[in-house]
Amino acid sequence: MKIRKSITLVLCLLLSACGRQAIKEADTARQKGWLLVGIGPDPEGLDPQCVSGVTEQNVLRSLFEGLVKPDPKTSEPRPGVATSWDISDDGLTYRFFLRSEARWSNGEPLTANDFVFSFQRLLTQEIGSPGAHSFFFIKNALPFYNKQIAFEYVGVKALSDHELEFELEQPTSFFLSLLMMPAAYPLHRSTLRACHGEFTRDPLWTQPQHFVSNGAFKLKNWHAGKNIEVVKNEHYWDKENVALSGIKFLPISDVATEERAFRSGQLHITENVPYTKIRAYHEQTLSPLKIHPYLGTFYYIFNTKVKPLDDVRVRKALNLALHRDELMGCDLFQIKHKSTFQLVPEGCQNFHCINPIRENADEARRLLAEAGYPNGQNFPKLTLIFNTAQGQTYLASAIQEMWKKELNIDIELVNIEWKVYLQRRREKDFEIARGGWVGDYNDPTTFLDLWIETNPNNFTYWHEGKFEKYLRKASKEMTPFKRIHYLEKAEALLLDEAPLLPIHASATSHLIDNKVQGWYPNLLDWHPYECISFSEE
Repeated sequence: MKIRKSITLVLCLLLSACGRQAIKEADTARQKGWLLVGIGPDPEGLDPQCVSGVTEQNVLRSLFEGLVKPDPKTSEPRPGVATSWDISDDGLTYRFFLRSEARWSNGEPLTANDFVFSFQRLLTQEIGSPGAHSFFFIKNALPFYNKQIAFEYVGVKALSDHELEFELEQPTSFFLSLLMMPAAYPLHRSTLRACHGEFTRDPLWTQPQHFVSNGAFKLKNWHAGKNIEVVKNEHYWDKENVALSGIKFLPISDVATEERAFRSGQLHITENVPYTKIRAYHEQTLSPLKIHPYLGTFYYIFNTKVKPLDDVRVRKALNLALHRDELMGCDLFQIKHKSTFQLVPEGCQNFHCINPIRENADEARRLLAEAGYPNGQNFPKLTLIFNTAQGQTYLASAIQEMWKKELNIDIELVNIEWKVYLQRRREKDFEIARGGWVGDYNDPTTFLDLWIETNPNNFTYWHEGKFEKYLRKASKEMTPFKRIHYLEKAEALLLDEAPLLPIHASATSHLIDNKVQGWYPNLLDWHPYECISFSEE
């Protein structure tokens, strides 16, 4: 009995010491000006033109700065590398005036030609940038991408070392917002050339010993699966107003582990919050929990080349048989998520969905029978793939059960690691897959352009000429009301063809240490790290 008590005492002392160490570690980081941030899964890469995930972009925003950058409170464009800009009366020409003091992290001057190179690489088809399509608004960008003309005819020109001009195909009201995307960051050409990444996807240049960037921080270490460390860039033009000494990004895929790390003092900001903990945090006074609307939609996508998903009646049946409010009404989701019956999120400019999905299990069964599968008979077993993340297994299991109950069909669930999931989706190696999109800018086109046939983010094989015709009409429309009308018609057609299955609107949930200052909620969930600091003790 005495031995057992002694062991218990030793364990208590060890646990107490570990707790004190964790708290001491967080305090030490704060005192040294280091921010500890959870980022979810390990980044796929750090090439701004070759990644599209939220995880990757959150890290890249600490390392690079575009011509414009997001306001910390509103995410609206404000001066970055460019101090100012002029826009022609017809909205077709943008001229940017760059800071003469702008420097790369190796101390070299940053010039307009660095942006010209970056856009040439972005629009080079061999790179396969998921962000290239967003910049086809630039004059002759699409013909260059299709290898029909030389880059000298594209509407990106350096007028001098510190003047950069863009010519557009048509007025694009959100062009400044596009320029905040990581795909539009400048790249250090000589470094990419030396590392064989000038016009290829070779990732050698993104290793810490080679990495050259222009943001408020520079890359110090990248230990895959462990952490990414960035330190204050002594060559950043506004370094005097950067309060943090560095940031440690911690990839913690398991959200419960991340929450424990925050609770024990090892993190200042989490990427997410376990659904099972949200209610308890929600009820606390002075809670560190921050939940806010997010410009994003969560959905499943269908491979429309796979039978029977090549039949629109089957895709519509799967949509109509889903009880979204019932899914979101469970205790796991109800505080954070709201069911959705559309693609473009509510609150996105003045857009309104004119053809929302109207759930109807009887109609779903009728469509399935019409497609040749009455009561689910002879329906092949399909596979749904999704990445390992909180709530994903519950959601997939609940949807699997609903489809079984309403349509009498069997769906196999396959839970895979993040990078494998991204690869399989990119290679279209799936039947049904977890999907979703967070807007790169606050405009419906950031969601609708995904479904254009040539967009590398369209993993479904679905394409429709009439849909793309509506988008073209919208792009040329000068009247805002008429432009939105064409976009609404495009979404209506997309939802009717059902290459996707919308499930819920996105919302962010973070745990934020109350000593963190300069972190503001906004629809894009962008938080410039150069604006973040710690309150005084």
